[in-house]
Amino acid sequence: MNELLTIFSTREFSVIIWSLVIILLTLFKKTIRVSAGKVLKVFLGIKIASILGLYIIYYTIVIFLLNNTILWDIGLLKDSIIWLIFSSSILMFRSVKTDKNYDFIVLLFQDFKFIIYFEFLVNFYTFALWKELIIIPSLSLIAIMHQVASMKAVKNKEYKQVSSYLGNILSIIVILLCSYVFYKIITNYKQLLTYENYKSLLLPIVLILTNLPFYYFLALWSAYESMFVRLKLFYSFKEIKKAKRILFLFCKFNLQKVVEVSKKINFDTTIDDLINHVKSM
Repeated sequence: MNELLTIFSTREFSVIIWSLVIILLTLFKKTIRVSAGKVLKVFLGIKIASILGLYIIYYTIVIFLLNNTILWDIGLLKDSIIWLIFSSSILMFRSVKTDKNYDFIVLLFQDFKFIIYFEFLVNFYTFALWKELIIIPSLSLIAIMHQVASMKAVKNKEYKQVSSYLGNILSIIVILLCSYVFYKIITNYKQLLTYENYKSLLLPIVLILTNLPFYYFLALWSAYESMFVRLKLFYSFKEIKKAKRILFLFCKFNLQKVVEVSKKINFDTTIDDLINHVKSM
């Protein structure tokens, strides 16, 4: 146990334990097993599997290159793997929803500008394992209930009071956690201000920046894929072949142009009108 706790924090170890418990419990239900199998089949599809495979290769190369710098060492391997599994999957999902070059960068950073530091500090100071085993599921349950109540409050005002009540509870818990963290920072600032912690704090920023090219090309691929699907709906095979070549020559790697062109594809627009529109951009 002590050896494991030197690798994982008590909070991370608590999450692992509860995750395993939930997985084992859900596997006993046949309906959940069937649903999980369907989800797995989707992920094993050629397109998604190829993207994930390429990303893992890209990510491995990034880590290998960072290993030759002062920004990364083997001590950050665990954090890098956790970031790959959780944070990067969120960023990949968000990247395909962007439709402008500038918004692409803004969207990726807007949720992480404070979370990077908040997560580092909160996760740096953890409680004993038995406390974490109580805190993690309790917080998760309250957060899920609050989210459900908030969604239902949109249509049913009766849930608004419940949502507000749960939100207040979460706010109080966050304030208490932050107070604990700041107390620890003040009383144990020397423990925080180390070279290893400095690198750990910078790691998410470094990983976001180094993975931006992949996220952008993923968004670009998704935009082109969407555009080609729309072409198939409205034009003949011969027209599509001509359009694809010309559209790519003019749009190239400009995400915003690809999205704008895709929006122009409809019943009222001929292939020549579409090409002329692209040339005028």
